[in-house]
Amino acid sequence: MAPKNKESILNRGAACLECRKRKLKCDAAKPYCSACVKSGRQDRCIYEAIRNKNLADQLEERVNQLERMVERMEREGFTGATGLYPAPMYGSSTGYEVALSTVDGSTPGLSMGASGIPVPQTENHGTSLPLDHKSSSRQHYLDALITLPWDNATEAWSRLPDESHNFLVDIFVTYLPKSNIQLHVERFLSNLALPDDNPRSIHPAMLAAVYLLACYHWSDSLMAYEATFLAQARTLMQDALAKKDRLFTGFIQPGILVTEYLLNRGRAREAYHQIIQTVSFCMNCSFHKINSAVWRPMMSSGPSGLLPPPLDGVELGERILAFWAVFMLDQKCFIRGFPSSFNKADELDTRGRIDTVWPNSIAEYEEGHITHADSMTLRFLCTDGPPILLQEGENGFKVRLQSFALYKFAGDCESMHILWKFLTDEAQLRWLPTMWALLFLSLSGVSLLRTPTTR
Repeated sequence: MAPKNKESILNRGAACLECRKRKLKCDAAKPYCSACVKSGRQDRCIYEAIRNKNLADQLEERVNQLERMVERMEREGFTGATGLYPAPMYGSSTGYEVALSTVDGSTPGLSMGASGIPVPQTENHGTSLPLDHKSSSRQHYLDALITLPWDNATEAWSRLPDESHNFLVDIFVTYLPKSNIQLHVERFLSNLALPDDNPRSIHPAMLAAVYLLACYHWSDSLMAYEATFLAQARTLMQDALAKKDRLFTGFIQPGILVTEYLLNRGRAREAYHQIIQTVSFCMNCSFHKINSAVWRPMMSSGPSGLLPPPLDGVELGERILAFWAVFMLDQKCFIRGFPSSFNKADELDTRGRIDTVWPNSIAEYEEGHITHADSMTLRFLCTDGPPILLQEGENGFKVRLQSFALYKFAGDCESMHILWKFLTDEAQLRWLPTMWALLFLSLSGVSLLRTPTTR
């Protein structure tokens, strides 16, 4: 076989976001790669800056960028530049308060956008054109269009202007395989376009959480907006809970994303308080008692009636996957020293015991080829089930989940020694590689158990 041309091999992260999302081969041509030109998706051919500089260089580059921005705004006669940047402070209602400069109809350079949020006037800043891929910096575009909501704007704010909205959603979808949450992407994007009064539409709380994770994953240049989207997500989640409005996308899924963000930022105590609320709500909805992955018409959604029955196998699968995402986040907090919200497997009170079946992939739920034989529980997998193979597939969701499941089961058995005695000789041989892997994870520290994210 002829050796590959070294020039055709791109560095990690050099491909455009569209090719990475669709898993296409990218030649990293500028301004548009060949794959995007061929498929007519030039407007989505976006390159992420490869961040291989040290912290001092990054800070110096950011200072220079801000100086250029101030000079540009001074030349254009814009005096309200500070109103574009949030100043997070502790508040009384949501835990955060966003301090913004006063914005009203008479503020020069600002006008009211379609979403009810003040946006800079495009004739002053040249942002009326779509995102210019030849521009040296996309940050100016985002600074102009990502305007910040405030704490009591749950009714007035739902989403950003289309260009900024699409940009952040694309980032979120690109990094979705590394997340704890698993979604049917096509259906998610389709429901995202539905009007807010449609019961199948995505709740604004989920959208705020999507913006939050997108800012976290994209680059440190968007870090300034994270506090605003975090406060907005928390406010909208409580609003969804109070109104019992689309609680799966209004409370459970954004709760998963907010907890994931807080853990990634090292804010473990806040993450713990968030996850215990999400676990409690999931258990009230009987997510820990989904004992079959086979969808049936008019399935029960639990005695609470907080959620409607799943409409098809995909919705059932997303609920199963959401529960296991909550389980993993709970175990991450447990490893950091916080008590777990789940009972031990050997407790006599079975009401809190996990009986939910092991998850399948979204594609398997969509195809509907799941049988009752696939409905394995946590205890079965940790005792008599098939061996766990520690290898990365299309994404690492199942690998991470299996590691945490074994970690919990070992903790329920009080020690590795008791678990080892509990297994048969044949099971010991099957589990030996997994035991060593788990021991390595435990000794290497919590950082290895964190969901990997590209920074």
